This record gives sequence, structure tokens and C-alpha cells, in this order.
Amino acid sequence: MNTGRAKTCSADVDAASQLFQERLKQVVGDRTALGFAKQCGFSDSLLGAYLRGEKMPGLRYLVAIADAGGVTIDWLATGRPPRTRQELRAALRESPAQAPAGVNIDALQTIIEGTLKVAPNASASAQAAHCAKVYKELLEAGMITAGEANPGDPKGAG
Repeated sequence: MNTGRAKTCSADVDAASQLFQERLKQVVGDRTALGFAKQCGFSDSLLGAYLRGEKMPGLRYLVAIADAGGVTIDWLATGRPPRTRQELRAALRESPAQAPAGVNIDALQTIIEGTLKVAPNASASAQAAHCAKVYKELLEAGMITAGEANPGDPKGAG
């Protein structure tokens, strides 16, 4: 049995948990635990357990925390930038090579955010299929224009 490797793994998990706690405290900020937890849809005692490192949130609550805090799930879970969705949108606009050609990033992000709110417990594949279906329907209906993105105006008519 390799106990040295198990100790290293345990130390990595502990460090990651502590870093998550710090990011969560930043997200909660000056808000009360009760108010923030209510916004997330769970109890303040559960938020307290997350803040103390006693528990780690599952995907459903990680998404809820990110939504309430206005941060990306990736940053909340790992600390990798970009921190906010606004920073993510700006990065995508500045680096069009990162976005597939002909995809209206603003419209797609709005669809994804809406899907996560109405179906937070659906599987990732079900959510992705729903997003693809809605995006296609909006394109076909002429409600969005592929590849054009203008904040606040999904058709890009400015």
C-alpha cells in the first residue's frame, strides 16, 4: 500500500477545499449568509458548512452559488480566470478564434443561462441538447443572427 501517495492526495484536496472556501467568502462578500443562501436556494446552515470547509457543494449548488455571485463556475471551483461572466464575454469578443465561426455568443450564453435556471437538475447532455434546439429554433425564426453579437440586442440590429 502506498500511503505516501494517499497523504499527498489528501493534502491536495485539503488545499483545494481551503482555496474554494476563500473564493466562496469573496463571492458572498458583505451579504448576510441568510440572504446569500436564500438567493442560492438553500439554507444558511449549508452555506456555513461550505464556508467552514465541512462540505463541498455538488454541481447543482455550485451553479446556484456562481449565479448568485455573478462568477463563472470554473473560477469558483478552481480559481482559473476569467472570474466573472462579464470578463468571459469580453475575452470571447477579443478572441474570436475561441468562438466557433457563425455562433452568436451572446445569444448562446443567454440560452445556456436560461437553461441552467429552468432545468438545473437535468443532465449535462440534456441541457446541451436543449440549448442546441433552442438556438436552432431562434435562428430559423429569425430572432437571432448567427455570428453577430451586440449586447442587449440579440439580432445585432444595434
